[in-house]
Amino acid sequence: MFVCHVALQGCLTLSDVPYGINADTGGHITYLLELACASARDPAIDRIDIITRGFADAKLGMRFDAQCAEARGKIRLVRLDDGDPSYLPKEALHERHEELCEAFLAYLNDLDRKPDIIHAHYADAGILARKAKEALGIPYIFTGHSLGAVKR
Repeated sequence: MFVCHVALQGCLTLSDVPYGINADTGGHITYLLELACASARDPAIDRIDIITRGFADAKLGMRFDAQCAEARGKIRLVRLDDGDPSYLPKEALHERHEELCEAFLAYLNDLDRKPDIIHAHYADAGILARKAKEALGIPYIFTGHSLGAVKR
């Protein structure tokens, strides 16, 4: 089984996550990485791709650039290039939905094998997953993680 996670917020890496570097790099990344690592131990799962948004920001570090890929065993981190190299906080991701959808569909179309399922984390990722379902028929599940009203 090939599982594709989509998580666009924060400074996501497969190791040495800079938790707290900004408001977007927190608990959901922990949940996602723990889920991916636990899933990788399942012999029925042979591939896990985690899709996030690439950016190049001197203050946050250049390791988040779309050209930087990471892999660990069955898990691969792919950074989408949406044409804007700046870091965007979660409140601004909606401005790049169209470009992110195009980049995600291009990534999927370039694969030799399509994911069996997409797991979208937060609403922005849910939009990409829905577009993939509409265009390619890939089923998806959605996890909202948290609501801002609960955090206040």
